[in-house]
Amino acid sequence: MGVGRGRAATNDVYVAVYRRAAATGWPYDFGDDPSFEASQKTQGRITWGVCRPDVRGRIKPGDLVIFIAVDPTLPARYQFVGYATVDQRVSREAIWREPQLGVYQEYRNLLVRRVPNGYVHDEPRHFGRRVWHQDWLHRIIDVGQRHCPDLLELQRQKFLPDGAKLAGQALRFGENYIIFRPHGEETHILIDPPTIAFADINHDHEQWSEDRFAQGLREVLIAPSPRDYLRTMSFRPHPYIRLSGIDVPAMRDRLQRLILSKRRSRSRGGIAVRSYPNRRRGC
Repeated sequence: MGVGRGRAATNDVYVAVYRRAAATGWPYDFGDDPSFEASQKTQGRITWGVCRPDVRGRIKPGDLVIFIAVDPTLPARYQFVGYATVDQRVSREAIWREPQLGVYQEYRNLLVRRVPNGYVHDEPRHFGRRVWHQDWLHRIIDVGQRHCPDLLELQRQKFLPDGAKLAGQALRFGENYIIFRPHGEETHILIDPPTIAFADINHDHEQWSEDRFAQGLREVLIAPSPRDYLRTMSFRPHPYIRLSGIDVPAMRDRLQRLILSKRRSRSRGGIAVRSYPNRRRGC
């Protein structure tokens, strides 16, 4: 998006709800995507590579993603986990080809693993469970090849040979593996994510808490959007929210002020930032 003279650069902001793996403890994603656990273990960046292919296919460097965790079953609570700024988009092929991206080979959210003569569909167990996406290939190839008639057969084989073709053309990996910027001013994840809303079977949408932090966050994220809720009763209960043409630094400042106000309101402890590395590994 072009930047006019005297105007701040604008990007898009996405609000993404993910399903937490367990009702207790820190709200890691069910399939570690976003990769909060892997990034801590490897000292690499937070990445996003499986969920929300519709968002990952259009997101661009400088965009901001707000992550909110939700319990897997009703009644459910919603927790504000933090935000992350997009650094770059890469393909799975690049992760095995470029040495500076090698740290991500250890992540669980790649969907494939390099083997001799190709790639095999692979989703390591997380929290003792296997997260298996039958549409794994659809999620990682270039968007222009997702409707090729021979895609389903290749996908069922669970193996992608080198030189594979779709509709007579070489298969192209999409640049839809998202790497976020290092933790700091532009990426901020909380140690103790606050609960901001609840949902039950009696309401179509979540009910936001009345405290100042939750209402302030709702004003920042929900009020400007076409809808004023996170949850629907549809097949996909949490469609993403996109706020277009946003001054991202200003948005991050508003979120930081909310976080600081929440910290001050607590008599002890407060909201603290997770100890993610501030090193530019995997840049």
